[in-house]
Amino acid sequence: EVWEIYKRTCRALDIAPLPSFEETLLRHVREDRILGILNLTGSQLQGVHMSCFAEMLDLNFGLVRLELGHCSIDDEAARVLAYSLLCNDSVRYLSLAHNARLRSDGVRYISILVRHSKQLRFLDISGIAIRKKSAGYLAAALAGLGASWTLGRGSMQRKDAAHGQVSLRALQMNGCGLKAAALAILALGVRLSPLQHLSLRLNALGVSAGPILREMLFGDPPQSNELDPSHQRRPISVSLHGLSDAQNAGDPSAAAPGTAGDAPRVSRLRSLDLSQNDLGRAALDLAEGLLWNTDLRSLTLRQNRLQPATFAPF
Repeated sequence: EVWEIYKRTCRALDIAPLPSFEETLLRHVREDRILGILNLTGSQLQGVHMSCFAEMLDLNFGLVRLELGHCSIDDEAARVLAYSLLCNDSVRYLSLAHNARLRSDGVRYISILVRHSKQLRFLDISGIAIRKKSAGYLAAALAGLGASWTLGRGSMQRKDAAHGQVSLRALQMNGCGLKAAALAILALGVRLSPLQHLSLRLNALGVSAGPILREMLFGDPPQSNELDPSHQRRPISVSLHGLSDAQNAGDPSAAAPGTAGDAPRVSRLRSLDLSQNDLGRAALDLAEGLLWNTDLRSLTLRQNRLQPATFAPF
């Protein structure tokens, strides 16, 4: 049925079927298998080709993994794609990596998908330029902000208490040209989100990103001198220049201050990859952020020009 509809749509739009997609569909027809995984990396999905592809996505045929890297997707194609994916909301893994034609409007449409999907767990937008405006869209979506939320300078402000949690658990943003100013906006959304895995490899993060990363991991400083057993320090795996070790925080009695009602809002990240940036002494800020973070288990800092003095806190 999917193949027939795709052929019919291509004829109606007077275009030839995408060879890679045609081959995949015919193979699944011959083998009588469900098309659960679709890899169209390198296909040119723009203009009428995306419209034709989106018609097929409107069908509920069990698609859970979609890879569209290097597909020359632009902002308008992203709008069509996001709408179609939300119609069925079955895709759990989505890769849009290295679609360099996407600008802030395209990222806005992707953010709408992130905000409203109940199934999406993994998103790869590596190789897409993320500036402050795009970071704002992503941050709001990650935090589950709707029309009742606004993004203020350096903070997120809630107009009322109604908001929903997003389903996304893993986000890859490698090689996005991310700088400290955009990271400061994105970090707010990450800290308020249920995100568990974040990769920011090969960006433009330097020493100035240190305090931002610290706040992303730690959150608001504790206000009370009382001890809260629920915020004990826990061992994590830290990878520095390819060397792994465990951070054993020692006596659990040295827990973070703060009462249950006044506990700091700590991000839920379990793994963070910051390889191939230029953090340098920003690692000291990271170490401070990890003091009270109870969830992070893996931190990767390879190729960051770290000096021996920055290893001590870890």
